[in-house]
Amino acid sequence: VGTAPAPTAVALRGDGTAWILLADSDLIICARLDDPTYSSSVIMEIDPDRFYSDSDSTSCKVCDINLAADRLLILTYARPLGPPEQASRIHVVDNATGVLLYQFDTGIPRYQARCFALQDDMLFLAGLGTSAIHTYNWRQGSVEGTIRLGGELAFRKPIGVAVSGKMLYVSERGDKFQRGNSTEDIPGRIWILRLPNDSSADPTVVQVLPSPDGKELGGLCLNG
Repeated sequence: VGTAPAPTAVALRGDGTAWILLADSDLIICARLDDPTYSSSVIMEIDPDRFYSDSDSTSCKVCDINLAADRLLILTYARPLGPPEQASRIHVVDNATGVLLYQFDTGIPRYQARCFALQDDMLFLAGLGTSAIHTYNWRQGSVEGTIRLGGELAFRKPIGVAVSGKMLYVSERGDKFQRGNSTEDIPGRIWILRLPNDSSADPTVVQVLPSPDGKELGGLCLNG
């Protein structure tokens, strides 16, 4: 008996099907949700390697996917790692056909970008290696700004992000602190922030929750 592929991200299409990221193979399939093995229900398949020219990369790593109405957004970075340093990319694909419409660089070096969330035209991207949440207008392919907290409130390698209305949720992977000859693990936290009405203002911290049992955190998903 074969083992079903393990999905790492799912974008529901609202008709009993979903776009599913199979991270082991870096493929994105559209399949029925009633077929857990995807053995006979694959409707479309996207190989993001084809979004890169031979001069860009030999292949790419797919980090995350999200659906916004009739558009599927895909976050990737080029492989193999090494110079020249390329930024991770957002690819905007037609939900009905899987055809690439356009793409843009995030400005974040490759593996430093992990997960993203969408609300209307805005895209919120967790910068694992930048300690910030980066914002974009994904329809225009343009940079909007950066959410970065300072001092004791600085993000510890943000890895997950979700948004609902004016509320922004961020999960951290955690970090390490060197104390003499020993290394201390600093667990991640879950942040709840209120976004300002004016994009030039800073968000307000509403609550900071410790990681349950000090475990390393991953992505976020909101229910409702």
